[in-house]
Amino acid sequence: MPGYELGALAALAFGLLLGPVFGLAAARAEPGSPARAFVRAAAVTLALTAVLLAASLLRARLGPCDPWFGVPLFLAAALPSALLAPALAVLAAALAPRHPVRLYAAAAALSLAATLARAYFGPAASLHDHLLGFWPGPIYDGELVLDRRLLSFRAATVLLAVAAAALAHARVRRSRGALTVAALTFGVAVPLHLAGGAATRAEIARALGAVREGPGCTVHLPREKPPADADRLHAECERDVAETAAALGVAHPPHVTVFAYRSAAEKRRLVGAGETDYTKPWLAEIHLEDTAASPHPILRHEVVHAVASALAPLPLRIPARAGILPSGALLEGLAVALTPRGRWSVHERARALRDLGLAPPMSKLLGDAGFFSAPPARAYTAAGSFVRWLLDTRGPIPVAAAYGHVDLARAFGTPLPALEAEWNRFLDGITVAPELRAEAAVRFKDPGLFGTRCAREVAARGSPHGTPRALSR
Repeated sequence: MPGYELGALAALAFGLLLGPVFGLAAARAEPGSPARAFVRAAAVTLALTAVLLAASLLRARLGPCDPWFGVPLFLAAALPSALLAPALAVLAAALAPRHPVRLYAAAAALSLAATLARAYFGPAASLHDHLLGFWPGPIYDGELVLDRRLLSFRAATVLLAVAAAALAHARVRRSRGALTVAALTFGVAVPLHLAGGAATRAEIARALGAVREGPGCTVHLPREKPPADADRLHAECERDVAETAAALGVAHPPHVTVFAYRSAAEKRRLVGAGETDYTKPWLAEIHLEDTAASPHPILRHEVVHAVASALAPLPLRIPARAGILPSGALLEGLAVALTPRGRWSVHERARALRDLGLAPPMSKLLGDAGFFSAPPARAYTAAGSFVRWLLDTRGPIPVAAAYGHVDLARAFGTPLPALEAEWNRFLDGITVAPELRAEAAVRFKDPGLFGTRCAREVAARGSPHGTPRALSR
């Protein structure tokens, strides 16, 4: 389908491979005119973009999704990078004719490093990179929006492409006119770049307007929230931090900072995640939507992520292979295990899931990407029950060890298949009420974002039946 995913792949291809190849080839073919070289190279990358879009549209016409629905996101992701990459390659050839590839690679590496640094140290969930495209935020956010910040940022990317090509032309031809064009376009691109960036913590705090601080938590929340409700939310956070630390044996939990937004739309505008609440464990920082419900339905889950960061090493402070490949089953399983449920326990839900024949194997959930590719309701429930059982039967010390180094056999002294078999025998003794069985039949048959046809369209149009108009024909 034409949409964000295809556009993101195109942006990466242009930024890392196709853009420099065509840009440097055009620069060699037109050594005396970088402007003409840029036009030639950009014509090729834009033509490839058009071919890719046309091919995906033809495939999408076979149905059942609306073929035009994702086109704006595709264009926003692919087109600016298709222009900037060859422009930077032409500029690299003008500035370093002997080593243009090295200069281009250095520029791409610097761009990526700056983007990752903003993601790591800043509050935002989304990533914007002029050369390599953009990452919209948490993978469970079904609806992606072309908001003002993103449009401003990608407009800046186009202007930077013009500025780079003009600067290359001014360098080779010593043209004052080209230098003027470069200065003007760069001057316009800078404010657009700044307007397209994610909000800072100070800006978020000002937008929300109220704050409550204590020994365990700092909570930023809407200024219009009644003082009693604000105090209640802060007290809940303090209690969650203390109880989670006690359950995990963390003597000195990190100080947790919470940003509670008025709506999903406000959260999306400020940090790039709309429907999905999230935590940056290495910062012990939580971003969630405010609610009048008490206790908050999501806060405890996110607090577990923040407090459990004390158990895992840098850089991400989460269970991750090689430090960067997350183990979703341990990460989310622990949060579910330590979050009080409603009417039914996590074990009862896991047994109902297994009875439906939909329970994913624990070996798959604990494998690379297996957790995140499974339907969320199934993955979270199974992992939560498994980790809760480990906590109850083995205690927090081996669970903390497994969380830190992602090696269950080493932490528990038992291979994973044996642990899974013992957990399943435990579930054999769990009784499932008829009401839960009926609820599970609906809840767990949801295939999730990656298993839903036309998922972005379904999310954006908000069909009450989970089916876009194009699918109902």
